[in-house]
Amino acid sequence: MTAHGYLTGEVVELSNLGGGNGMDELDDYRGPVLVINEDKFELPGVDSLGYVTYVTGGEVTRTAGMDELEGNSYFISVIGTMQVSLLSIDGTGFFAYNDGGLISQVAGTSYVDAVPSANLAEVLPTELYDPPNAATIGIRAHPAGFLVGFFGNTLTFSELGAPHAWPIDYRLVTSHDIVGVGVFGGTIAVTTEGWPYLVIGSDPAALTMVELEIEQACAAKRGIVDFGTAIAYPSPDGLILVSSSGIANVSSSLFTRDQWQALVPSSFVAFNWEQQYLCFYSDGSVTRAFVFNPFAPDLGVVYVEKFATGGFKDIEEDQLYMIVSDEIEKWDEGSDLSYTWKSRPTFTPKAVNMAAAKIHADSYPVTFELHVDDVKRFTKVVGSIEAFRLPGGYMGEKHEVVLKGTNRVSEVALATTMRELSVTV
Repeated sequence: MTAHGYLTGEVVELSNLGGGNGMDELDDYRGPVLVINEDKFELPGVDSLGYVTYVTGGEVTRTAGMDELEGNSYFISVIGTMQVSLLSIDGTGFFAYNDGGLISQVAGTSYVDAVPSANLAEVLPTELYDPPNAATIGIRAHPAGFLVGFFGNTLTFSELGAPHAWPIDYRLVTSHDIVGVGVFGGTIAVTTEGWPYLVIGSDPAALTMVELEIEQACAAKRGIVDFGTAIAYPSPDGLILVSSSGIANVSSSLFTRDQWQALVPSSFVAFNWEQQYLCFYSDGSVTRAFVFNPFAPDLGVVYVEKFATGGFKDIEEDQLYMIVSDEIEKWDEGSDLSYTWKSRPTFTPKAVNMAAAKIHADSYPVTFELHVDDVKRFTKVVGSIEAFRLPGGYMGEKHEVVLKGTNRVSEVALATTMRELSVTV
């Protein structure tokens, strides 16, 4: 063969052998060549000893190589305009590629993008969506259409209308660990182990957090109550009410700090009952409840000899269900419970002796107690609306009334004389 032009490793195909030409066994052979010189090459690995003797003729043609890929379909990765890579294919041991061959695209696997950029939709909005942190707790719904929760000292928010997406970019951080959150109107109240915060806004991507200038930590997450227009929570000093009007300790006129601490605020389990703060507590020896109106604390506190460890407010039925001794009970249903009610202190300009009293009640009896300068001076079971005398022999400036019973009382009047009482009532 004169000037065959092949290179070692190229794949050739032998044809038209046999039929008198000899080397019948190599007809249709495909394989690489080993170049001896420009006129000769060998077929590596072929032992022709015993083959039919070569006479003349036959044809040698260069093939594309990579025979193992013939007729199959593959996924490709584009390297450049003139080069592709077959994914998940190891060509080690394949016939060496020479040249040629045809690559064609499988029907139905391509798409020609001919849409002008001006006609395209928005950039994929879910690209920055993140799953909620696995430690997220205290989840509440915001009226604007997103959720709020927290973990540690991090406040986290879902995307608008997408409760599965909680972008990391939306998170806010407080100085102290968060105890609980509440939502009133469009505002989020955040209670912590330090200062409280307000988070304002309707877009979770653009919320503003403000630290409130009052050092009142939240003592019990189960003591946080949502009143719709405000959030109340127990602090070490008293009950804190957060509303659009500001923040205030609304129990300061009813409890001193020591009296409040004696209730053990960390034990509080509280609910919104007819816009009143209904709270169950345990001071280590006594388990019971107290009720007062945080919007009108001057109405006083009512103690109830009842203890619940949990509850649920059914808004649709307007019923409060309590867990009492492992049983479910409706609050404010059944026979009347006995109450103990104590007024806020009333101070006179100078020390006086209250000599007469009168109680207006729906029915009787009602137990009446008079405390003067923190000393219980008188107790009486009152059986009618008639005025009654109080004992003398003492004077004081601080006066408090305690009522006990099951009957509703609308008014208690005190006076220094019976005549004064008849004019007052």
